[in-house]
Amino acid sequence: MRGRKRNHVACVYCRQMKLACDRNKQSSESCSRCLKMDKPCSVDASFKRQKKREQLEAVKRELQQAQRHLRPGSQQDQIADNHFAATVPVSHADRNGLNLSSIESSSMTDPQEIDVLPSDRIIGGVKLPASLIQDLLHEYYTRYHPFCPILPGQSIFLTYSSSSNLLFATVLVIASRRNPAHRELYSTLCDVVKTMVSDSIWPANGSILSLQAILLLCYWPLPFKRNEDPCHAFVAQATHLGLRLGLHRPGYEKDFENNLSSDEEREKIQQMTWMACFIANISISAQLGLPATIRLDRGLLRILASKPPWLPDTLYSQLHIARQALIIGSTLGDCTSSNTGLMDVPSPFVHNFETEVDTLECHLSNTWSPADHIIFRGTQIMLYTLALTTDNVTPNNTVRLDPPSHWLLCAYAAATTVIQTASSMGYLLSYAPVRLQKIVLNAVCLLLLLKGSRHSELVEKHMLDKTMAQGRELLQGLSTKTGDFMSRACLLLDELDRYTETLNPEEKTEQFLLVRLRMGANVPFTAALRAREKLSREDKDPAPRNADWLALDMPELDLPDINLPSDLDWSELFGMGLSF
Repeated sequence: MRGRKRNHVACVYCRQMKLACDRNKQSSESCSRCLKMDKPCSVDASFKRQKKREQLEAVKRELQQAQRHLRPGSQQDQIADNHFAATVPVSHADRNGLNLSSIESSSMTDPQEIDVLPSDRIIGGVKLPASLIQDLLHEYYTRYHPFCPILPGQSIFLTYSSSSNLLFATVLVIASRRNPAHRELYSTLCDVVKTMVSDSIWPANGSILSLQAILLLCYWPLPFKRNEDPCHAFVAQATHLGLRLGLHRPGYEKDFENNLSSDEEREKIQQMTWMACFIANISISAQLGLPATIRLDRGLLRILASKPPWLPDTLYSQLHIARQALIIGSTLGDCTSSNTGLMDVPSPFVHNFETEVDTLECHLSNTWSPADHIIFRGTQIMLYTLALTTDNVTPNNTVRLDPPSHWLLCAYAAATTVIQTASSMGYLLSYAPVRLQKIVLNAVCLLLLLKGSRHSELVEKHMLDKTMAQGRELLQGLSTKTGDFMSRACLLLDELDRYTETLNPEEKTEQFLLVRLRMGANVPFTAALRAREKLSREDKDPAPRNADWLALDMPELDLPDINLPSDLDWSELFGMGLSF
């Protein structure tokens, strides 16, 4: 039998886990086990080990209390306490030294682990059998939830969403969007959700649950007609609702909503939801090439400074990336001292931002998923696009630190990495948020513009064509419905690609971007203009002729009056933009 070493004293964690401890009595340094597990190492002579069963029961009681606070008072007594024998959130497991991942995974497949078993429901006149509800919830939490983990676990979702038909229907419609067997259900639920979300704008209907539903619709938008993308309106609505609920003042929500009760689990959900709102606002604003309508607050800054143990890595990483994108866009594309929003001498700032972006990658990339890597590269593309844009307006008497070719090569490398990373995701890319898919679209647009410019000689044509073909193949598999946004965008890319193939070297242009004031969205807007130029020329002069893109200015294109083939309205693509 091993004896205890004189110079060692067992810490609380090792005593709880019944492990040998090598903490030195005379030192304040952590023991090797606590260092390895990233746990606080402390010594408490009065500590008494708690059995795992007792720990689990204590956590369940906390979860019961949290759910009571999240439901309106009129519904609190309708659900028995035993309904909350649910999966314990990972944050609780970490705090108590338990590993409950196996319980979490089993609860997603075993209906007995769910706090309230599904029952048949009717939402907006649509009858949903219990078995279908269970299948769709499993689909959502398996495929979609990891990209935007702002909801409680699957095991308690039915209870959590019992007061919000909008959130319940939103999760189901997202879960059914890519399943061919549920195509008719998806179309029907889309109509139901559109009706419900229009009622959520009224203050009386505002809640954290409706805010989460609106955000999920920003991540996975419902199909929309040309010029009717609602995402920008949705994210503005979500931002205003979050401010009304006081999410920008964590810990002081009672000053905004009298019926809120202070609770640790509720505060975590609210903070994660507000983070997702911040990320979505910046992303969707960038898709349109517009300034963001949200700003950093003290709560977000505290999270940026120190990651809470309960916060998912992907939200923490994307919050950092979104913050960097906000600063880049507001500095280089929304300068208050310029009518155009562009800086006169941007090069020093571009280099500084490039260093900050590289530093961010060094510090956090080891925890990034492929989706996080794509979003990060999208931010790089935005930075290099702004560098190319501001280079066009730099005064002639200003010394340029870098030629446009330098930034083009940087953008080319980032776009190539985006497409390669997206390809490595396989089928998961089709379940990713639409904003991430649009980053791939942005990358393909950039490569097509490079191919049609005189700068194409900077890169190897074979590799350029191969990467573009790989990107277009990815995009073609992302359409969820005939004639939807992605299928229309693919038509534009195919049209532009065919046009660039016919150009001789002397017919290519030096001007890379036609649109200058839409920040990171200058690339897709320019791609749309290039495609429309081609159609305009064919309309005015059916005979083949050399293209002179430099001779065309945007007002001369008379865009609304172009007679487009196959009833394609390219003007709707000016609302697409791309996110980072």
